Amino acid sequence: MQVIEALDTFEAGLANTDHSDQAILRDQMLNRLGPPIGHQTLRAAIEGDFFTPLSASRGWSAVLLDAFVDAQVERLQPVEGALEVVEALGEDALERAFAARMALADKFHTNPADFNCVVDQRPRRPGRLAVMATSRAGIFKGSWDEIFAPDSRADYVVDFEGRRIDTRRGMDFELYRAMIATERARNPSRRVLHDTRDRVHRRWSNTWMTGATKRDTRHDEAPVAYMLDGRPVQDGRPKNVGVIRGWVRPVIPLRAA
Repeated sequence: MQVIEALDTFEAGLANTDHSDQAILRDQMLNRLGPPIGHQTLRAAIEGDFFTPLSASRGWSAVLLDAFVDAQVERLQPVEGALEVVEALGEDALERAFAARMALADKFHTNPADFNCVVDQRPRRPGRLAVMATSRAGIFKGSWDEIFAPDSRADYVVDFEGRRIDTRRGMDFELYRAMIATERARNPSRRVLHDTRDRVHRRWSNTWMTGATKRDTRHDEAPVAYMLDGRPVQDGRPKNVGVIRGWVRPVIPLRAA
């Protein structure tokens, strides 16, 4: 069984443990079961020697931070140019990514291990590093109308690095495809796909493209993304329907230091 399939299968058992413990267990499973070639060298190049004092000053568990860094290096290493994007953001990029993960997990009261780094490499544009919900079905939040109701904005705004970030705004189809590409590069034989249905996950989820521009939305429809025949696709769904298709993937994009 592939590592990711094992993690998906064990999710039910982990659900009864503390969120921080879940994050440690899931990340350490990734590191132990699938270490990439050159892992330690790549990590040393990115990590430097600033993690221990900074993590201690912020009250973070050294074990949890260490597991996160290892898992993100493994996640990004197979994606061409991804680590160059990370380094361009500054030597503390992955610690900042960890802070973003914890901010998202706290905001949405969910497992920190469900948020990971994704690098979007777009032609003729600078790559971007984002921390987003990479769990299999995102976070259920109902209809588009409910998500964008005037009194719902505070439910999605996070204070991070001196900015007030609306975590809905970064989720577009380019980032969605980058998430899928990252997962496939890391595990080409993965059979449990995001936003689809299989023997383990009976419910077919769709992710609202909450960062879509106005030209991508109509008066009664908004875009969603999901997997179809093994590839990511974008489609429209009624804005007032959320019972079946109501998942979001909150995003915090990282800026250069």
